[in-house]
Amino acid sequence: MTQYIPYILSTIAICVTLYSLFHKEHNDEKKEDYMNDTALKVSLAQQETKLDMILNTVSKIELHQEQQSAKVEELTTRIVTVEASCKSLHKRVDKMESLKSE
Repeated sequence: MTQYIPYILSTIAICVTLYSLFHKEHNDEKKEDYMNDTALKVSLAQQETKLDMILNTVSKIELHQEQQSAKVEELTTRIVTVEASCKSLHKRVDKMESLKSE
């Protein structure tokens, strides 16, 4: 029986070593998964921040476009008024010329 003690101890030592290696690899995988999850979360947060910045920029552009549209509409109204005044002036000038030539 004493002759089997070294074999038993060797077998136990091998089992403990294999368990330790497997457990270490398993822990390393967990750490790697955690790091990948953390990197993914950081990446998603950065993308969300960039999307927020794009949304803010688009909102500013839309506001600026609305202001420009209002200015164009105002200028269009003013041009129509000026054209009407010019037409009226032209008629008066034509009347004055016809009176002067008589």
